[in-house]
Amino acid sequence: MRQEDVFQKLRDLAEETPVTRPLPTAADIEAAERVLDVMFPLSYRAFLLELSNVSVGTYEPLIPNIGWRFLDLLTNVMELRRTGLPTTLIPFVVNNGDAFCFDVESGGPEYAVVLWAHDGPSVIPRCPDFLSWIEQEWISPTAWIREDEW
Repeated sequence: MRQEDVFQKLRDLAEETPVTRPLPTAADIEAAERVLDVMFPLSYRAFLLELSNVSVGTYEPLIPNIGWRFLDLLTNVMELRRTGLPTTLIPFVVNNGDAFCFDVESGGPEYAVVLWAHDGPSVIPRCPDFLSWIEQEWISPTAWIREDEW
């Protein structure tokens, strides 16, 4: 599915919230890339600039420099690295201590997405790229069904 179509699905599913998160600026994103010494996938950069303030389901994306510590990208990267997150993984969503991450060793510009399990720690391949992750893990009708509910 094309980026515009995936982004439109996110817009359509967006839930109203009492407070809307601010969007990062291009300068915020570039600063985070410099600190992490990585270029984010183009689809992720576009998502950050256009849609990182939407609320859909239970996942909340990490965002560079918005002033909300619990969702701040760099704060979460540093905290996760202290608990064992490899430097080759860049998290973009943290969920119960686990993190969906870009695997920068997978080759770019659209890195593969893996799930880093903090209690292993282990790395579980999930999707070939960020847009696939949005479709399969975030906005899929079954993405929020827990295994014990099947």
